[in-house]
Amino acid sequence: FSLSLAELGEPEREETLVRQVVERRSSTLGATHPDTLAARAELANILARKEGPEAAEESLALRREVANLSETCLGVEHVETLAAKAALAGAILRSLGPDANPADVKTARAEAEELHLKATARFKAAQAPLPTPAFPSAFAAYAPASNKIAVLA
Repeated sequence: FSLSLAELGEPEREETLVRQVVERRSSTLGATHPDTLAARAELANILARKEGPEAAEESLALRREVANLSETCLGVEHVETLAAKAALAGAILRSLGPDANPADVKTARAEAEELHLKATARFKAAQAPLPTPAFPSAFAAYAPASNKIAVLA
């Protein structure tokens, strides 16, 4: 629904509604509930689309909070934590203005790269195929010769 509001030219109403969702989820589910974290991440997306340094700073702060809370509450390997870390890496890079000093750019790039590399490495590890279990010798005769199902006639 809120994406439709932005598309209809009502981004302020979209932000207001998502802020209400964040507040209600925080009060009913708790600040660390996955649904609350998802709403906060959506608010960070909305703020990132707005113009102005205040919105950009709030968006980046929300991304940091969501990434840190996700890691604490869901775990380092959880897919939502990895997505939050990857989103934070992108937000850090986007937060650099055209007038950013070279030292700040270098620091931000290093932080973003570290977050991105850790997140992608964990995504890859999570996607790795599971090892095929070895059959004990007593059951070797019952192991299928191939992945095809034999049809008895």
